[in-house]
Amino acid sequence: MESWKKRRTSGSTRQVAYIILQRYIATKPVFLPSHCCFTGPGRRWSGVAPRHLNPFPLSTTAMATNRLWRTLSAFNPSTRMWAPVSSRNAQTQVTQRFSLISWNIDAFSSRAVSRAKLILGHILEGPKSPDIIFLQEVTSAVRASLLDDARVRAAFLVSDAEDQTSFEGVPFATMTLLSSARFASSLDSQKEGDGIEEGGKLMFGRVSRVALPSKYGRDALCVDIIPSTAPGTIFRLINVHLDSLGDTLHYRAQQMEILADVLREPGCGGGIIAGDFNAISPEDDGLVDKNKLVDAWVALHGKADLDGATWGVGVERRDGLGPGRLDKVAMLGLRAEEIEVLRPGPIEVPRPGEKSVEIPWSDHCGLRCAFTSQAGLGWHLRQGVEVNQSKR
Repeated sequence: MESWKKRRTSGSTRQVAYIILQRYIATKPVFLPSHCCFTGPGRRWSGVAPRHLNPFPLSTTAMATNRLWRTLSAFNPSTRMWAPVSSRNAQTQVTQRFSLISWNIDAFSSRAVSRAKLILGHILEGPKSPDIIFLQEVTSAVRASLLDDARVRAAFLVSDAEDQTSFEGVPFATMTLLSSARFASSLDSQKEGDGIEEGGKLMFGRVSRVALPSKYGRDALCVDIIPSTAPGTIFRLINVHLDSLGDTLHYRAQQMEILADVLREPGCGGGIIAGDFNAISPEDDGLVDKNKLVDAWVALHGKADLDGATWGVGVERRDGLGPGRLDKVAMLGLRAEEIEVLRPGPIEVPRPGEKSVEIPWSDHCGLRCAFTSQAGLGWHLRQGVEVNQSKR
């Protein structure tokens, strides 16, 4: 991560945030990824489309000014071509428990691809393989490496596999991976002969990138999840990398307010915002509470627990800055059950004519969070929608 600069403490109102957002959209294109899965031993991915092209009217799912929509894709090994597939009807159980791992994998340090492979191995080969993976600071080269990984191809639906649109004009972007064991797609119907069970799977909805007012062109990668027990409602998984450095506090404040509103849009009963919040100041620490979201770490460990630091851990910095809890999981309408910090291991970096050095896989630690609905997703999302409607 870049070194911190002197912070600016200007705030923003909701009205100002949206004015800035509209001006931003007017001058910059908004790019959206498709969500993809790999279907077998071939060498291509293909699009995974939602079951319905538009499961919810545009006016009730999002503001038309800050989103564009694309299909989901999967690779078809028999045709060796990209092809859209639909989300498949699935049954949700009374109580759903999911696990999420979020990790800023550090775009700028040496050996980015090798470091990303080690992080992925740590995530997938651990005792608690997640249902959802959020990655930040993914470079184009790392994206290609992830899509070529046999473990990813076999077990995940992946955003941004169809093209590199989201990686154009920026040094890095976010990517989201969903476990195909927990989220149903039409690919499952092709595997029914192999005895694959669909019990407990959820349907996914639309995938989008929400453009944000940003100094660095940041956005938020959203995936809508559709519980079959609550027709007409969704909950959202939002992967974020908020603006960096101390002079962009005003942008982070606007970004958090916009994203909190995205979780409260009509038809949405809440969800998760997780990733690199770049929370480098006391003012940043108040943004989750200000937007009436639940900070999963604080809910389970309290504000005084210093073990939640995810940046600057175990390293000595010349600027004297200590560890910080830059990465967070914020929730609405869901309940955090567990959360822990995942420490990166070391990797050797050769230096011509000098002794090799060891650096961490990333300058950030990862976060693993397990969460549930409070009484089953369907019930709780209906309650969330009723609360949202009562506030209008």
